[in-house]
Amino acid sequence: MAKHLGFNDYDIAGITNAITRYKSAGLRADYDITDKAAGVVRIVLENPVSRDGSLVVFDVHKVGRRGWFRDKANWVVQLASKQPGTDLQQHGCVSGTMQAFALSAAEVDLKHGFLSKATFDLCADSDGS
Repeated sequence: MAKHLGFNDYDIAGITNAITRYKSAGLRADYDITDKAAGVVRIVLENPVSRDGSLVVFDVHKVGRRGWFRDKANWVVQLASKQPGTDLQQHGCVSGTMQAFALSAAEVDLKHGFLSKATFDLCADSDGS
């Protein structure tokens, strides 16, 4: 099981930058940092593909991979969506060595209709590429 690392102020700044980018594109977006010490932040935004009131959820995980001297951060984004009147539907995961790379991969996966079928464990154990 992957070891989660807590979010620091720089990590939260990356999340707020993403939210600002979504809002400047005309989307409704917000985030939840109640679990930031546990290494998970949730981003919720209006689905930019359908624009029908459906929502997209990015659960951003900061997980540690063992490095030479300390744990190195690897970023895993779990993808989910919610249509109006339905429950949250889980999709695959994407990862990156940097938070911006992982969020970009999540946005690309969303654009192409949630193609990723990777599990959380597979992404958490990868090198982020």
